[in-house]
This record gives sequence, C-alpha cells and structure tokens, in this order.
Amino acid sequence: MSDKAEAVFDDLEPGLELPSHSYVIDEEMVRKYWLTQGEEPPADWRSLPVPPLLLDTFHPLKQGVRMPEGVLHARETLRFLASARIGDSVQVRLRVLDRYLRNEKRCVVFEQAASGPDGQQLAVAQKTVVWPR
Repeated sequence: MSDKAEAVFDDLEPGLELPSHSYVIDEEMVRKYWLTQGEEPPADWRSLPVPPLLLDTFHPLKQGVRMPEGVLHARETLRFLASARIGDSVQVRLRVLDRYLRNEKRCVVFEQAASGPDGQQLAVAQKTVVWPR
C-alpha cells in the first residue's frame, strides 16, 4: 500500500502538475511486450525502435496519483512523435488537463507526456478517467 494519500476529485484542478516519473527501457521490458502480444520478438528486435505502446503505460499515472478503487479508464487519445530505443531513459511529465461532470459522472483528463534522454518529446497521451463517487 502506498503511503501517499488517495487523490480527491475536487483537488484535481486543471493545470495541476503531478510528480513526474522516469524509467529506462530495457531488453526485458521489450521482450515481455512482444510475449504479451502472443508473438515472438522479431529476430532483430534489439536494433529496432521499441514498440510505441511502451511509451504509453498507465504506470507513470499510477505512480503520480493514488487513485481510489473503482476508477475507470474511459477514453484516450495518443500521439506518437518520435521513436525510442532499448537503453533510453524516458521522463514522463503528468498534469491534470480537465475535470468535469458529464451525465452525473465525474471525469478527469490527465496528460502524460513522455520525453527521451535528449528532451525530445516521444509521445503525448490524454487519458480520461471516470472517478467513483
């Protein structure tokens, strides 16, 4: 159990910057990705750019926000801007883009922006979640 307090819907103001998260893309991460797809990695997988979806996991958001039980991932838009390779360090910046009520459902839109070791933006995701009551 995390020692950080569970996030409260009313505190998630648009513009709020959340703790950033960094990770290194290693061979094991890429190999596991291919295996979870039900495929063997291509023969030259170590020299290829990593699968882009490794830049868009929920892990950084879960590290930045302790969400209550019952949060639903409702929608996501994603833009891939550049490739990453095994060994790259990825920095993920997190912030709240929007918070609103729709059909009596409480929604929060988070932005998750991943940058490579040179600061080049790799991917930007907008993740909309429905917050439980």
